[in-house]
Amino acid sequence: MNWVFDKDILFEKRALRLFHIQSKSCKVYYKYLDLIKVTPSKINKVEQIPFLPIEFFKSQRILSTDKTVEANIMLAIFLFMKKAFCLRLNTFTD
Repeated sequence: MNWVFDKDILFEKRALRLFHIQSKSCKVYYKYLDLIKVTPSKINKVEQIPFLPIEFFKSQRILSTDKTVEANIMLAIFLFMKKAFCLRLNTFTD
C-alpha cells in the first residue's frame, strides 16, 4: 500500500483508489454508501467521495476486513481527509 504516499501518483488517483478499497473492505462505510444510494463504481472525482459522518466514528467500529489495508488506511486517513478538505476549499496543491 506504499502507493498511498507515492508523490509520483496524482493525489486524485490515490484518493479514488483508497475510496474504492474502503467502500469494499469497511462494512460500516459499505452500508452507509448503500443507505445514501451511492454506487462506488460511479465515483470518478474526489469531490464526489462521500464523507462518513463523524458520529459514526463515535458510535461504530470503523474497521476494514482486510487487515493489511486497515493498518495502512489508519495511517493515511489523516492526510486523505486533510487534502480532500483542502480540495473542497480549492486550496490544495499537489
